[in-house]
Amino acid sequence: ALGVTVLHLPIEELAEADVVDVDPFWEFGGWGLRVDAAGRTGLVTRRGPAVRIRRGDGSEVLVTLGDSHAAAATLNSLADRAHGTP
Repeated sequence: ALGVTVLHLPIEELAEADVVDVDPFWEFGGWGLRVDAAGRTGLVTRRGPAVRIRRGDGSEVLVTLGDSHAAAATLNSLADRAHGTP
């Protein structure tokens, strides 16, 4: 809302994206931009499906979205293209 970038994930850093179920209170202690005990970053606004983005360095970011499956498929396609994978 303020025009500030809170998460920046260059496509070159993306290793893989998939869909997982997330419980904001159990895993992150609430809603919003959070970091859990394992060091994962979460932009969580609701309980349910979230895109889990794994970076090349092994770190993970979870984002809740309306259509997490389509988002994960799109991110994987973009990552494949960026890394030269056919």
